[in-house]
Amino acid sequence: MSSPLTIVRQHGPTEWLATVDMLTGVLRVNGSRWDALKPAHRRFFELHELAHYQTKNADELLADRLAFATFIQERHPAREAYNALATVLNPAVPEHRLRLDFMKRRAARHTA
Repeated sequence: MSSPLTIVRQHGPTEWLATVDMLTGVLRVNGSRWDALKPAHRRFFELHELAHYQTKNADELLADRLAFATFIQERHPAREAYNALATVLNPAVPEHRLRLDFMKRRAARHTA
C-alpha cells in the first residue's frame, strides 16, 4: 500500500481535510481531522488525493471514482468509501450531495 505521495501533517483551525500539490505530490493533511478518521477512511482519502495527483485533474467525482476502484482492489468494504465521504462532506452543499449520491449508488452496485 505504498504511495508516491509525501504526507505532511499540518495543524490549525482549518476546515479542509487533505489537499495535494498536483506537481510535487505533497499531500497536506489536517492532522487533527486526519487522526480522527478510521484507517480505512484515511486510506480512501489518500487514494482520492492520489487520483488528483496522477491525473493532474481537480475533478472531485473523477477522483472519487478512481479512489473507489483502488479501494475495492485493496479489499476494503465498498460501503466504507461512502462512509468516508459522509464523515467530511456536508449534504446541504449541492456538490457534496452529488458526490455522496454517486458514491452511495456506486457502493450499492458493487455489493449487489
